[in-house]
Amino acid sequence: MKTFVSAAVAFGALLALTAPSVSQAADAANGKTLFRQQCGVCHLAGKGDGEGGQGPSLVGIVGRKPASDPNFGSYTQAMMDAMAPWSEAVLTEFLANPQKMYPGTAMPIRVGPETDRADLAAYLATVKAAP
Repeated sequence: MKTFVSAAVAFGALLALTAPSVSQAADAANGKTLFRQQCGVCHLAGKGDGEGGQGPSLVGIVGRKPASDPNFGSYTQAMMDAMAPWSEAVLTEFLANPQKMYPGTAMPIRVGPETDRADLAAYLATVKAAP
């Protein structure tokens, strides 16, 4: 019995280490398509992604502090008080429920399913600010 339990634990650990997580499986190309379909009306990111204008630019967002686009002035206090920089994980969480993460935000859209959120975050990680 002890050998069976040890083997089961080892097998479970192996599965956990080898199973792809959502972020590992994220598809930036699909994220770009989703961005153009769902986000480009309000936000700017990569060339040809949309007209943006209502929301902040998302160019170079990964690694940047929330509420840090100097050309956008309608941030909520909750977002201005945020300390953690945007990362793929933080973006994925935000896209699940923007109002919960930053109460009062003007971002009206929840993005689902989780794979779409991860794909969008993966795409935004590829959109770098010009040097």
